[in-house]
Amino acid sequence: MEFGLAIFPTEDSPPPGELARRAEEAGFDAFHVTEHTHIPAGRETPYPAGGELPREYSRIYDPLISLTQAAAMTVVVAEAGAEAAPARDRGRQREDRVIAFGEGWIPNYLGDVEKLAARTEKLHRLAAEAERDAPQVAVYGSPRDPAAIHRFAEAGVKRCVVWLPPTIPGDLDERFAKCAKTVSDYA
Repeated sequence: MEFGLAIFPTEDSPPPGELARRAEEAGFDAFHVTEHTHIPAGRETPYPAGGELPREYSRIYDPLISLTQAAAMTVVVAEAGAEAAPARDRGRQREDRVIAFGEGWIPNYLGDVEKLAARTEKLHRLAAEAERDAPQVAVYGSPRDPAAIHRFAEAGVKRCVVWLPPTIPGDLDERFAKCAKTVSDYA
């Protein structure tokens, strides 16, 4: 299993290069930044988690600038989050698109380990039926629970990406340590 650390880089967070260096030192294989750089002033689509859109969505740095900082300070693979199929596609249609056009899938973890593991296994089965290589799956917002990570590994997930929540500098060490513990607990 590989592990990635994901952040919302804003003026309220430590510099992305600094966090990428710390992630690399802690054993993370990848450093991810979000890519929500254009949030409309008026929103019609509700925030999927409910409530108001969190502040960091409208204050995020450009991902290319953040990743340039990360690349300058590390040898870790720096990545911007992206999903292989449009979010409006549901069920089999999305899976067919991943098999037909994608090399990978980055689903958001929404609280159900078994459901996501089953979808990953189905995706791998569909790839085998289509005589394609299994797509690489990276779970965004992965739980830090070793049992959940083990189940994802059994299902064929290649990488679990944990979120470093938006933080103020005084909280950084404690929050970062919780994320880094994911890597050391699984190893």
